[in-house]
Amino acid sequence: MTRYVASFEEYVDIIATESPHAAIMDWWRRLNLALDHYFKELGDRRGKPKDVERRIASDPRLGPEVATKIHELRLMRNNVAHKNVGPLSRELAIRYAEGALRLTWALTFP
Repeated sequence: MTRYVASFEEYVDIIATESPHAAIMDWWRRLNLALDHYFKELGDRRGKPKDVERRIASDPRLGPEVATKIHELRLMRNNVAHKNVGPLSRELAIRYAEGALRLTWALTFP
């Protein structure tokens, strides 16, 4: 029987419970696509992570707080992807997804 979720909360709850690592990787990918969209709309090249964060920090619609949050989520994703971080909590994965969703909205609907 196929089950479809009806909300963000439902989706994130399921994936974060089943695989917190996958939830973080999934939501980084979504945020990464939003970053691509942001730079495409500006007609600008994306560049290295530090350049991305600097550009976003200087954008008056986004600012340093958004750049800092992107930096934090990128570091967490990199740790999950490339280091043996051990078990992750469901709650951490949910907070990560919520943060990535807020940033995705900020980047794509300023």
